[in-house]
Amino acid sequence: MRKIIMMLITLFIICVATISAQSKIRQKRAWIIDSFTIEEESPGPFPYSLGTFRFEALKNDFKLDTKLGVEVHILDINDHAPVFNPPHYDTKLEESVAQGTLITTVSASDGDNSSTPNGTFSFTLDSVTPKTDNIEFYISQNNTKGNIYFKGCLDYQKAQTYTLSIKATDHGDKKQLSNTSKVVLKIIDKNNCLPEITGQTGPGKIKERESGVEVLRLIVRDDDTNGSPAWKAKYTLHGDPENYFKIHTDHKTNEGILTVIKPMDYEEQTSRNLTISVENEEPYFLCNVKSRTTSDLWDVETLPKEFSRSPAPILSKPYPVTIIVEDVNDPPEFVPPVKKIMIMENTKIGTILDTLTVKDPDKTFGNSFRFVKGEDKDDWVTVDSETGQVSVAKVMDRESPLVNASTYSVIVYVVNKDEPPQTGTGTLIIHLGDENDNVPRLMVDTVSMCLSDEKTLTEISAEDPDLPPYSAPFQYELLEDDQIKGKWKIEPNH
Repeated sequence: MRKIIMMLITLFIICVATISAQSKIRQKRAWIIDSFTIEEESPGPFPYSLGTFRFEALKNDFKLDTKLGVEVHILDINDHAPVFNPPHYDTKLEESVAQGTLITTVSASDGDNSSTPNGTFSFTLDSVTPKTDNIEFYISQNNTKGNIYFKGCLDYQKAQTYTLSIKATDHGDKKQLSNTSKVVLKIIDKNNCLPEITGQTGPGKIKERESGVEVLRLIVRDDDTNGSPAWKAKYTLHGDPENYFKIHTDHKTNEGILTVIKPMDYEEQTSRNLTISVENEEPYFLCNVKSRTTSDLWDVETLPKEFSRSPAPILSKPYPVTIIVEDVNDPPEFVPPVKKIMIMENTKIGTILDTLTVKDPDKTFGNSFRFVKGEDKDDWVTVDSETGQVSVAKVMDRESPLVNASTYSVIVYVVNKDEPPQTGTGTLIIHLGDENDNVPRLMVDTVSMCLSDEKTLTEISAEDPDLPPYSAPFQYELLEDDQIKGKWKIEPNH
């Protein structure tokens, strides 16, 4: 209500026909004036009567005596509707937030007098689109602001966007004016959908001794937003303590790719049972409405506290897979792979040194072999291709430059007759016993000496490639010669 003070100048002229001595005396004035009211923007008719007032006064000199002030109150009418500022609201909220979380705050004002019902207003939730059974919005007013909250559980899969119509209605006596504002709430998808392995593609088979090969792909279903951390899958492999396999995610399809990374042996196991679990990059959250109330927050189901720890338990059901190992033609193996033979050097040609032993680990392939001699630097041995019998082909000399520390090595191969043929490799290490088959040899044939009246000395030495006791120490002696006898001697002689 607005108050306007209007000064009404009232001239009171009282005419008296007869003047008496008594009339020359100023008389006491007596009046009581009430305030007058008029509604703003009154339609009339005009002139508009504010009211009447009565007073008594006696005066006889026809002069202005006083001024009278009259207070006129202009009554406020309800001619302004509440106005939202801003007129439109856009906001976002993560799907995983708990009920009772503040969504946004709306604000409004009214141009009418705030001390009257015309200038005060209330917020109401006029409409919600779409309507879903998992959530209820409500508004709490604080003076000219309205805080919007929700009960229940947000669910991106039921609604990605909500449009709320908020109405502000004033409290006018004769009429109520209102205005509306739109609040658009966008839900940000979070991980409330567990991934589920629904099947597999690929052979699910590997050949033994194979590695770096894709075995199969796992197909996963997840109803969260494609490409988001709530959708992206992480796989975990169980039942592979030897680490024969690994699994990783195809980031385009979200499939799990199982690969063999270490060769397996069919003869050790023909299949391998594994289980694979899947989870998302983003932690899972749970919110399900159990019961609804009209006053308090709803009763909702959430995850137990232990799921807030890291790492959280995996909730998805493990998926079993069986990997079939297929047999292939394995190479035969020498037993042992390195064969040691001890013989004396100069052993007679044709002497049988040993017969090679091999095995074939295959169960589904034949066991026929062929022996082939590989590296034999001086062709000292022969190997029978059918039996694997090793014989002396040349006289062996321990002092040969091809012998290292009294040993001579020969490489042999065994090839099976399956398809495709496979080859095994073995090594013969021949240890040669020494014989006294080499004579000592002087290190130098000639020495130079200077003769004098005193004794003249020199040293002589010899070598023998044989091993003790067929080498040093040597016994030295001078040849019988008249020119030497009595003039030269060797000390000591060994």
